[in-house]
Amino acid sequence: MIIDEEILNSYYDILFNKLQTGTDRISASKYQDLKDSDFPIIIKKIKEHTYHFTRYLKKIHDKRTIYSPCIRDKIVLKYLSDSLIQKYNVKFGNRNHIISHIKSLLEEQISYGILRLDIKSFYESLSTKTALSKIRETSLLSSEEYYLIKEALKGCHNGLPQGLSISAVLSEILMENIDFQLRRLSPRQIFYARYVDDIIILFHDNIRTPTEVVNNVKEILNKMGLTLNEKKEKVIKCFCANNQNSFEYLGYTFSYPQGHSQKLETDISYTKLLKEMDKIENVFKNFKSNQNFNLLRYRLADLTRTNIILSAKYRIPLKKSSSSKHPLEPYKYFIKYGFNDAYKYIDNESDSLKQLDICIKSCILGYCHNLSNKQKRLLYCFSYQNTFKTKSINAYYKLTKTEYIERLLKIDKKCKKNDLQKQDIKELKSAFFEELKIKT
Repeated sequence: MIIDEEILNSYYDILFNKLQTGTDRISASKYQDLKDSDFPIIIKKIKEHTYHFTRYLKKIHDKRTIYSPCIRDKIVLKYLSDSLIQKYNVKFGNRNHIISHIKSLLEEQISYGILRLDIKSFYESLSTKTALSKIRETSLLSSEEYYLIKEALKGCHNGLPQGLSISAVLSEILMENIDFQLRRLSPRQIFYARYVDDIIILFHDNIRTPTEVVNNVKEILNKMGLTLNEKKEKVIKCFCANNQNSFEYLGYTFSYPQGHSQKLETDISYTKLLKEMDKIENVFKNFKSNQNFNLLRYRLADLTRTNIILSAKYRIPLKKSSSSKHPLEPYKYFIKYGFNDAYKYIDNESDSLKQLDICIKSCILGYCHNLSNKQKRLLYCFSYQNTFKTKSINAYYKLTKTEYIERLLKIDKKCKKNDLQKQDIKELKSAFFEELKIKT
């Protein structure tokens, strides 16, 4: 299906809360006024193969270069990524499914050989030339779509650019054959998973020739120009209760601690635990500077509970239906986020949950000297351990426009009720969640 103004408007609505100013210096609010005149120009240029992407804004995050497109380009790229997903039937690794499967296998308390590997500089090592060649050979895209992808990747000489929505999709298309080979590495292999650049392979009983197995993986990855990060490589010849060994994967630690019963322990990794503690401390540091008690409570609730929002996904129909009022096929779904959802497979008696609660209490003692005893008691009610056991949630999707206004008025005394009432619920949601962000 050829991109049209209806589709552009649909993607503008979908991306509304994620639109950021690019190198063209056009903000989301400014583009709101420009889009009706800009969309016909975009369509015309795409049809004529004269559409060019504005230079991407580059940001360095954790030593990685992240590319950020301008608003009009972000809309076009989102359309392209969805089209690729549908036409190539792209399936992304599901972190929860992977962890659940690993935990189920390990709880059987039989011996496993485990290979935990990390692909070095994953996106940077995947060739844009190879990606374009594979897409051209399969001929699933329209000439306009292929042209747009080629233009989007022009000038990106260091692999697939991180930050662009098409990069994650293209990487999965490129890795399809690699995954196929790695799933069939050995007759004794019982499980394989890859989550972006993190690989885990489980073998029945043990790994008798670990060097040979790792070399086979390297040989397969080399076909795509990929290499392993040896610093993150871990081989456990025999993982079982008698050996008291452990390994980490996707933020979890799996272990049989020494001196304990022969029961698998599943917890958050130490690195992720420290990051969560940093979040808690930043919330209280922010409170120390602004003394906004209501904002502190909303932020702690957001940190300690599972948060649920209602969103909508859209599927691009390959053939446009005359009966459909909307150019995209919508379906609503719930998005869950927060610590308790991200680490839902840790043990109920997790030591990390206890440490996080201790961190909250320490911060109350250290940063809340000016609060009344009643206010402090309210803060002491926030507990990772309790909410994990009770499955407490913040049902943001149930909040009405009036309730969002009430929350914003509590957070910011400068807000005027009349001004907030003029905004639609989408704008109020955006303002509320912007307040929840921690300014560090």
